[in-house]
Amino acid sequence: MPFPAIAYRVLIASPSDTVAARFVVRESLHSCNSASSFSTGIVLLPVMWEIDAVPEVGERPQGIINRQLVAGADMVIGTFWTRFGSPTGIAESGTEEEIQQFIDTGKPVMLYFSNGLVDPRRLDATQYAKVTAYRKKMQAQAIYAEYDSDDQLRGRLMNDLMRVVQKLAADNPRKNPPQSPSVMLIKAQFLAYVDSLEKAWKEEQEKFAALTEYPNFYATQVGHAILSSSEESFHDYAHKMYGRVDDSIAFAVDNLGSKAFGIRRARHFHWGNLQQDGEDNLHTFWRVGEAFMDQVCAVRSVVETSI
Repeated sequence: MPFPAIAYRVLIASPSDTVAARFVVRESLHSCNSASSFSTGIVLLPVMWEIDAVPEVGERPQGIINRQLVAGADMVIGTFWTRFGSPTGIAESGTEEEIQQFIDTGKPVMLYFSNGLVDPRRLDATQYAKVTAYRKKMQAQAIYAEYDSDDQLRGRLMNDLMRVVQKLAADNPRKNPPQSPSVMLIKAQFLAYVDSLEKAWKEEQEKFAALTEYPNFYATQVGHAILSSSEESFHDYAHKMYGRVDDSIAFAVDNLGSKAFGIRRARHFHWGNLQQDGEDNLHTFWRVGEAFMDQVCAVRSVVETSI
């Protein structure tokens, strides 16, 4: 059904070597909206020059982008990897110029730097030096995040965006009707389950990290079992929530069960393959699991504040 909402335009800014990351940001904004917009009344609209800019002539390209997209955006999410970009006549790159406009006008800026591996033969040393210098510069005036993979960026973004939405919702409060005792019981049970799930996951994660002499297959086996068992639990809680709470919240919980199913059924995460493929696959499993747990915590925050 229709619902009133406040929409915020979020500019996605990055150099040319972060195409995949740009669409991870876009996907994360949509996922955040699916999980929280109905209950909070906050919508985050992605803005990308390659999709939203209109062909125009008469001034420098970055100036056109600034006028068409940057000036009307409410916040910016910037990502960097190995390239900084091309000079615009005003800044060392279009991305830097866009981010600086948000800083100068006091609008929110979220920065993410990739630590992903790169082929040395394709590395432009001059460009990488500019990224390094910019990162060092931002250390003195900002808190930024780092990520090693697209999955890690996705998990971190989901968690961060949920926090942003909570703050925006707090600044623009809506009146929520009182909840019935049965709904409050479902909420309490769900939050207790997530707490126990997070605790069990962290215990096995610490066991895996503590054993450095050889791969810790046992801790990984237990971690895999923890995520696999969460599939049924999340689907069960979603079933209890449908019709009692906002459908978007129930859907977000249901989606966690689907994601747990995807991890459980992934062929390279089958127990035999984890043993056969060695340590690299084990580390991949824990990275994917950590991104999943970040999404669990993000949904937990929505349930805690919106029901």
